[in-house]
Amino acid sequence: MKKTALILLFSTVSIASFSQVFRIGTGIGGGSLGKSVGLNLNLIEVGIAPRPAIEAGGYFGLTANARRKLVSGQASADLRYGLQGKYYFKETGFKPYAALQAGLLNGVVGTIDALGNENGVKESTRFEVAPMVGFRAGPLNMNLTYQQGVKLNLGLLFGFGEYK
Repeated sequence: MKKTALILLFSTVSIASFSQVFRIGTGIGGGSLGKSVGLNLNLIEVGIAPRPAIEAGGYFGLTANARRKLVSGQASADLRYGLQGKYYFKETGFKPYAALQAGLLNGVVGTIDALGNENGVKESTRFEVAPMVGFRAGPLNMNLTYQQGVKLNLGLLFGFGEYK
């Protein structure tokens, strides 16, 4: 797991050094849907932008979710990492975008019943595809994503370099 994350980060940074524009960001988010609540901590997001409207890169972060069922509950904590792509609909000023993330969730899932009995904690690795819509305004990055429920994320995304 650590090797995969390090290889992903190293590859993205290496490719970005040959790109005209390199972007790096971080953020936090959360949300709820029905009987679920979740929190995201986006530790790092790196990307390259070969053209103003297109960005490709990787992400690395943590997520925690809790879900209440009829007579039981479930909680999970995961390390998230993978690849993402963004398409910006405008190239200057307020820039709305659509994006897609695809990666792995490595973590633990635990359940508890109505009487408080723990039903065990299981380690798991799951594949995740997360659609996203959002906007950038200067370094401010805000998006809505579906990651085990709808979540609102807020962060900072900085760009370096210029297009020729």
